[in-house]
Amino acid sequence: MDSIFILKFEPQADFRLLYLARHVKENPVNSAKRFGQYPRYHREVLGVLQTLVGDVSIADDESFLEQKITNADYIFSLMNRVPMRNGEVYVSALCEFVGRAYLGSNPSVRAVAEDKHLAKHLASSLGVDTAPWIVASQSLKMPSTEPFAGPFFVKPRNGAGSEHIDEQSFAVTWTDASLRASQLIDIGLEAIIEQFVPGENITIPVIGGFPSDILPAVLLETQRKSSIITHGDKLQTTNIMPFSILDDLSVQKKLSETSSKIFSAIAPTDYARMDFRYDKKSGRLAFLEMNICCDISSFGSLMFSANSLGISQRDLISHILCYSHFRQKRPG
Repeated sequence: MDSIFILKFEPQADFRLLYLARHVKENPVNSAKRFGQYPRYHREVLGVLQTLVGDVSIADDESFLEQKITNADYIFSLMNRVPMRNGEVYVSALCEFVGRAYLGSNPSVRAVAEDKHLAKHLASSLGVDTAPWIVASQSLKMPSTEPFAGPFFVKPRNGAGSEHIDEQSFAVTWTDASLRASQLIDIGLEAIIEQFVPGENITIPVIGGFPSDILPAVLLETQRKSSIITHGDKLQTTNIMPFSILDDLSVQKKLSETSSKIFSAIAPTDYARMDFRYDKKSGRLAFLEMNICCDISSFGSLMFSANSLGISQRDLISHILCYSHFRQKRPG
């Protein structure tokens, strides 16, 4: 793989950065059982930002958020779970409202990425193999018979960190899939029922820049039935999820081309991760979803990929911050 060009962030002396992270003030050890690795993640990113910027303002909730954003030059937000419907878009929309640069992408792009239904439509429109799916909700009647062949996988239409995904999300029959979708609808969610693609979970990071760069694809290893990654696995409450770099160059090439095509459609975006399922037997590579402002912890898949190229967490965050700030500079 070609070398990656890393930008270096060099802020002005009076540069004011506001860091938004839900668990940044919590003790990583004491909070691990409840919040998994999020406190550790949020605190270590704070440490990196402090080495790049110096004085960093922090906020861990929505109190007086508009005022805090107005008083900053740049908003580095990992606050992806604001307690409202489609809360992932809240911070970017607020930053646009008050005219401040921020991490990620504009609200319309972020909304498409966070809505797994719309993300699948985007990928499919670009000619990317996407397993058939339907949306189930309070207002959309569930088909009485299967609209496509099973087995099936059921998950929320929106939501980060694989919330509400466990081994019961896999369903062999349409009856079981419908029941699982109904359980999500009963707690106020919309559900996606998609055709289950056998094989391995692969994620591939894409870093914005001039041009954007595709990092090596990562295999997410699991011993669970049907290779499912659950919400508990993502929290990494007891164990850090094992990763490995994909060693099949032909599959890496196809992944790079596909991910570049999708990323170009949502540009400008600071960084993202594209998730796929790969079936070695058939050679099928199917798009699942994309994530903007995904995990950049030292123990996450994105940094595992970057580390394989000799890129440190500090270097990567410096690059992301430099590119993000530069692309949003306003005239005058």
